Amino acid sequence: MKSALLLLLSGGAGLFAQDESLAGDWLGTLKPGSTTLRVALHLKDGKGSFESLDQHGSLPIKKLTVEGRSVLVDVGIATFQGTLDASGRKITGTFEQGGAKLPLTFDKVDKMEAARRPQDPVGPLPYNFEDVAYQGGSGIKLAGTLTFPKTGAPFTAAILITGSGAQDRDEALMGHKPFLVLSDYLTRRGFAVLRVDDRGVGGSDGVFNETTYADKVADVLAGVKLLKARKEIDSARIGLIGHSEGGVIGPLAAAASKDVAFVIMMAGMGIPGNEVLRQQGIDVIRAAGGTDEMIEKQVATQAKLFEIFRTETDRTAIEKRVHELLGPGPQADQQIQAMLSPTFRELIAFDPGPTLQALSCPVLALNGSKDVQVSASRNLPSIAALLSKSKSRNWTIAELEGLNHLFQTANTGAINEYATIDETIAPIALQTIGDWLSRNFARK
Repeated sequence: MKSALLLLLSGGAGLFAQDESLAGDWLGTLKPGSTTLRVALHLKDGKGSFESLDQHGSLPIKKLTVEGRSVLVDVGIATFQGTLDASGRKITGTFEQGGAKLPLTFDKVDKMEAARRPQDPVGPLPYNFEDVAYQGGSGIKLAGTLTFPKTGAPFTAAILITGSGAQDRDEALMGHKPFLVLSDYLTRRGFAVLRVDDRGVGGSDGVFNETTYADKVADVLAGVKLLKARKEIDSARIGLIGHSEGGVIGPLAAAASKDVAFVIMMAGMGIPGNEVLRQQGIDVIRAAGGTDEMIEKQVATQAKLFEIFRTETDRTAIEKRVHELLGPGPQADQQIQAMLSPTFRELIAFDPGPTLQALSCPVLALNGSKDVQVSASRNLPSIAALLSKSKSRNWTIAELEGLNHLFQTANTGAINEYATIDETIAPIALQTIGDWLSRNFARK
């Protein structure tokens, strides 16, 4: 559920006519509206990439043209055209994407400093951490990191479940590592935490785009099985913490296994997936300052896309109808790719009602009041109503004032703010989770 004007999709290195006069790393700053984004060019051995450092994404350079001091960089969905100065260490020009033109200057740097947010933990760490590998669903190898305190075993343990899209064990995006920060906080408070690379990401095998909800549930329950076999873990106190789409997978796994002791939903769904996406489209435009006319157009276009989704399964038919609706270009290509993704198709059709009503374990459901991707006002009341019909007699609903979808303290909640906020997870969100776990699952 991620989108933004300059959000770049991951990619490898592209090929271009080699010009070693530009070889090296180049750093610049884009300012779309009130947002500031650091971007970089990486050029070496006839290969290169364009990276959005704060959005944690990169694209291969498809073509690099140098004529005298004129430089053109083409990454397919965007271009940069500039002029190299006499020193050979500055390129001043214009970045263009989707009709938007922004001034951009690149400076050559001798060393790229690794991006780090203030909440990222710094060693030496006061707890144990261990890389683990185990078999997930269908025997797929999964890889992750288990952290646990140095004393006080056996521990209550939580498995972290990532949101939509291919995510690593830290749920890294836009320069932030939310699951690294969350696991550090909870481990310091006395809990064990397992965070895992999605299939096809990092150390995990498999193909992410072929992964279904059933696969994700199987992978989570394989993690539960792993923890149950560890002497450091209390086998009766293993639970799940899922963010965004992870807030769908967590309840599904808990409903399928009595080995799950608790579920924490961070921006999880309480209404059907198509309604979540419809509300998301409205709220994203509104937070970005869009007009009522833009919202009406978005709702109408989205309704037509949903109709294509409901009536078509053939790739050729989907491509034809989406291009007729949106025209050629990256927006249409992204929509087509999403429609062919098993998890996106499951998201649109998913109704969380039966799953939430089937839960019998303790549940904590959190949402930020400024979340534009999973609306707190639409989802939290529905989650409460559904849990009131479940067998769970211990559930808590909390709307956290001023927080966005990533649980950062936000201004508008708009997606393009995520990268500009230094805070990775607001202290109130961390404390709410930690306090709830301590009240309900502290070691007796």
